[in-house]
Amino acid sequence: PPPRRPRARAPTAPCTHPLHPFSPLQDACWVCLGEAAPGDPLGTPCGCPRPVHAPCLARWQLHSAGTPEETACRFCNCALPDWKTVLTPAAAAEAAGGGCPAPTMSVTFNGAVHHVVVRGGPGGYDAFIADVRAIFGIDGASAMQLAFDCADPVSGALVKLNGAGAYHAAVHCASISAAKRAAAWAGGAGRAAAAAPITSA
Repeated sequence: PPPRRPRARAPTAPCTHPLHPFSPLQDACWVCLGEAAPGDPLGTPCGCPRPVHAPCLARWQLHSAGTPEETACRFCNCALPDWKTVLTPAAAAEAAGGGCPAPTMSVTFNGAVHHVVVRGGPGGYDAFIADVRAIFGIDGASAMQLAFDCADPVSGALVKLNGAGAYHAAVHCASISAAKRAAAWAGGAGRAAAAAPITSA
């Protein structure tokens, strides 16, 4: 008979397993198959024996946004670290403090495109849906299928997320992109000011 698949269980309390460093000779990251390196150790953040690089696991969680695997191990069901604080610690702290510029999403419906300001937190998703329905004139009784094309907050590579459950992950990625654009604009404006000739009356 075929092997039995593990049954899904409700998420447990956060695991207390620390990120134990592993020797490169003992095992490899189950995501990238790479070994431990200085500044990039392998660890076991859940109850499973296979080690993983923390950033690799965080990217895995991002790509699993909106599914149970974003927050819990698919095998032992242990709660996983928040991928936002692992992958983008500085940005996550800045966002929590309200220091990031307002992120926007380009929303496409029936060939029309509008830029919508988005926000996370309680009520963020409902406000987003209300704005989209109002902008495009979508009836409140009509079901909406959502898909998000995001930029990986570290590499910038395209990440495709599906479903309403991925909304908050998409907002975080949009926040990182907005912060990068603001920093690039500020840097460009600063260089332009520095290069401007000094005149006197």
